[in-house]
Amino acid sequence: MAGNFTLPSTFLLTVLLTVGLAFFIRASIKERIETLEFKLDQDLATIATQFTTHFQQRAYRLVEPDTVIPSPEVADLDPVEADPVEADPVEADPVEADPVEADLAESHRLIFEGVVAPSLFMAIFLSSLAAVGFLCIALVLVISAPQWPWLWFSIPLLSPLAGVFYWKGAQRLERVALAFAPGPGGSSGHWVTVTGHRDELTALRQAFRIPRPQGSH
Repeated sequence: MAGNFTLPSTFLLTVLLTVGLAFFIRASIKERIETLEFKLDQDLATIATQFTTHFQQRAYRLVEPDTVIPSPEVADLDPVEADPVEADPVEADPVEADPVEADLAESHRLIFEGVVAPSLFMAIFLSSLAAVGFLCIALVLVISAPQWPWLWFSIPLLSPLAGVFYWKGAQRLERVALAFAPGPGGSSGHWVTVTGHRDELTALRQAFRIPRPQGSH
């Protein structure tokens, strides 16, 4: 009596494992966007240069330079008065117009873009897992319907499709956004908020020696 349920139960478990494998392969191309927040005790120009160098070394390009959020006084200026052509360079005070001091009082943002290259190891690994799952299904089908063994054992030949699926889905354009804000109350340093793929945040944390518990979401 128990033998009558052995084959159906084995087939059901094999199908469930294969479904789980399919979800695992699908999750391999899922975007894992996270946010990291930390503080650096450096001036804004140094911080921006360090981050730009870091991401350019990782094949990212800067698509939006640091954007200064204008203060209310600047935003309320009349367009004619704010026209640089109309301004008199002789009357301008170089001390009062220091751009560095003005920048430190504002929030900034940097946005990088880069094409994420798929991993050959991951493609081979996923294809191997798919081959094992399809082979298990083929063995169960051969036992249940032995008159078509050539058909069932051809199922594992579909396993490279898992690697192709990953290869096409993993190669995409990634964006990393960095926002800078001065320390509260005029304190030294700047707060940095980075939003991007989890792997990029991990590489950034290792490069700048940022402790994991600090501001990781």
